Amino acid sequence: MTTYKQQISPAFGGGDAVDICLTLPEGAATRVPITLFVSPNGVNEAFGPYIYAIPDPRTGSIYHTVLNGSDDMDQMELTKRLATIISKKYRVPSYVSISGKIDVYDSIHYIKAIVDLIDEKRSV
Repeated sequence: MTTYKQQISPAFGGGDAVDICLTLPEGAATRVPITLFVSPNGVNEAFGPYIYAIPDPRTGSIYHTVLNGSDDMDQMELTKRLATIISKKYRVPSYVSISGKIDVYDSIHYIKAIVDLIDEKRSV
């Protein structure tokens, strides 16, 4: 497993960059999860929603469980959506946590940048 750290700037330049900590399995392993932590303020942020997602190879469905919840439903939904995208696209389990407030308008940009980063690192 390899861990990568990177900063992603917001799409419209108005907000703060988010820090990404991404752990990927070696090769084409399908049982080893992808682990992702996202935080706009690095380690100085309280631990946010933490979601475990796993694909069902027979049906293609993605199942979730909340490992750490949040009162912020937008943040919970964004975390669940990102875990679903990762598990569905790469057909592996995923652990995803988003700590701190991420602007809803920037979330699509961050999701795309994270998926692009995973694609780039998995092809190496």
